[in-house]
Amino acid sequence: GQRRHHLAGDRVDRPVPLEFEYRSETHLHESILDLIQAGRAPIYLVNFTQNLAADEAQNLMSIDFLTKDQKKAILERLKEISFRSPYGKELSRFLKHGVGVHHAGLLPKYRILVEKLAQEGHLKVISGTDTLGVGVNIPIRTVLFTKLCKYDGEKTAILSSRDFHQISGRAGRKGFDEKGFVVAQAPEHIIENHKMDQKAAANPTKAKKMVKAKPPEKGFVIWSKDTFQKLITSKPEALISRFKVDHSLVLSVLSRKDEDACLALQKLIRKSHESDLNKKKHRARAFELFRSLVDRKIITLNPLAVQVDLQADFSLHQSLSLWLIDTLKLLNSDSESYALDVITLCEAICESPDLILRKQTDRARQALYLKLREEGVEFEERQEKLDAVEHPKPLREFIYNSFNEWSDRHPWVDGENIRPKSIIREMFENGYGFADYIREYELNRAEGGLLRTINEVFKVLSQTVPDSFKNEDLKEIEVELALILRSVDSSLLEEWDRLKSDFIDLGGKSERELAKQNAESEIQSEREREKLRLSAIRRRLRAEVFRFLRALGMNDTEEAFQILTEWRDLNVKSLSMSVDHHAAELALSDWNIEKLDAFLKELKQMGFSGVRTDLKAKEASLCKWSSGDSKSYQMEQQVLDISSDSDLVAFIKLSL
Repeated sequence: GQRRHHLAGDRVDRPVPLEFEYRSETHLHESILDLIQAGRAPIYLVNFTQNLAADEAQNLMSIDFLTKDQKKAILERLKEISFRSPYGKELSRFLKHGVGVHHAGLLPKYRILVEKLAQEGHLKVISGTDTLGVGVNIPIRTVLFTKLCKYDGEKTAILSSRDFHQISGRAGRKGFDEKGFVVAQAPEHIIENHKMDQKAAANPTKAKKMVKAKPPEKGFVIWSKDTFQKLITSKPEALISRFKVDHSLVLSVLSRKDEDACLALQKLIRKSHESDLNKKKHRARAFELFRSLVDRKIITLNPLAVQVDLQADFSLHQSLSLWLIDTLKLLNSDSESYALDVITLCEAICESPDLILRKQTDRARQALYLKLREEGVEFEERQEKLDAVEHPKPLREFIYNSFNEWSDRHPWVDGENIRPKSIIREMFENGYGFADYIREYELNRAEGGLLRTINEVFKVLSQTVPDSFKNEDLKEIEVELALILRSVDSSLLEEWDRLKSDFIDLGGKSERELAKQNAESEIQSEREREKLRLSAIRRRLRAEVFRFLRALGMNDTEEAFQILTEWRDLNVKSLSMSVDHHAAELALSDWNIEKLDAFLKELKQMGFSGVRTDLKAKEASLCKWSSGDSKSYQMEQQVLDISSDSDLVAFIKLSL
């Protein structure tokens, strides 16, 4: 059962040779323990869903991997690390046990942390998925496959040769290991039946009572040692070029200033790993996209350049960005829902996070089911209505109709489709912060998916929506999205800022050039610049206040206190919170968790059932600004009760 299979001799030599082993006698946790005791850690445990990766990490909590000194070392290493997100506490528990988790559903900062801990030798096992990407720096001595079959989105099948070699090739650390190890587990029911046979052989009287384990009925394809051997010796399938010409590519190339941009675009297509027929199609598409950009004056001719009046970091990263720009003109800018309608259009051109949309659909379906059952609707009719339930799609008819008309006029759309949804809009309509939304839909293991969605919409809003379409409400939403990204995982914004720093992204002006232009401008007076600066400060502070109020609304005074400590960088000097106007302001440094708890207690005694943070709570009339002198300002925000029929009001006031 534990025979080892070596890499076939006709394969390309590797810096670190691989040794293969198929295990059919030990359960997964037994195999892991054997490998660790044999000195084959760190082990990368290959799972095929994010949930299974987290489940296996949890299952390993019953095994003691670390010595006392190793436990002490990792506790010391994690002492200054913040695990403030909803999934953070669970991940922290795994890491302190010497077990890492690594998949796309984690926040980027957590994935980076797991990689660093693995590099430093603190982790014995990393439970991850099969999509371990190029550039992910996790040192691995052993790759352990939990299965040799996976669901590919349509059906469950044996791993492709390319998938198998891509992940197994990560075993073995150059300069550290003489060889790497690739281990595959037999199907669980095969291992279980083998153990029962051993028990029956030892005690024949019990053999008749034993019931053989059966394979799973769904989502499973049987594999064997022969399957494993075929994967080892097979050649990976040929790579297929995914080269694609879109607006982002055309804009990026045409913004080059040190060469003939048109010739550069032609050369890029000519050098691509595409067939001659596809290259011809790419050239035709590039011309159509170029013409559409000229028509909208995003690109100017004579000389060829990207429009200088656009925001400095203007981009068209999404393939349907031009539909967005054209459709913004059709919205009613005087509508109360204008800002949220713009967000809905931004969401419609971004990728759809399947897990979140499934959660939304399940919730809508459950609510409808209870309603129909209460109304006594017959089963068949009820089932038909339940099958028709979809996730929320604001402006559904407007989006579909406008897109169909637009795509008829632009044949280069080429199969691209619009994807209406409501994730960011739902967050703002209901006053949800990042943690609220994660808890609302039980997305703890998919925090990274929500963060990616927020980041995509933020980039479209800030980089693609022209400034001329942004009213004050939309600018506040933009600031709040930036704050969510920065407070949850600043690595995304920091990387983006690094790339933008003194860099002309798509032909726009760098920040340094813009600063110089502003300083020399005769049109924009000092007073106007100060007004713009104060507007930006006010938007930032309102966003910060509601981030603080959301934490209080969840009774999370520890998080609220952490937010107050961050306000010191904003030059906030004092804060007061009360149920009237008479509370004395305390210096920011004088606030602590106990005083925040006391304020929440005061609210409850007053009759508050919770703190409201939705759109109603953000109405401009509820916020007042005043200035003491040229260097000091005060902000007073009314705090509303979450109950819609309540007229209770409290006050939060800060000075800076």
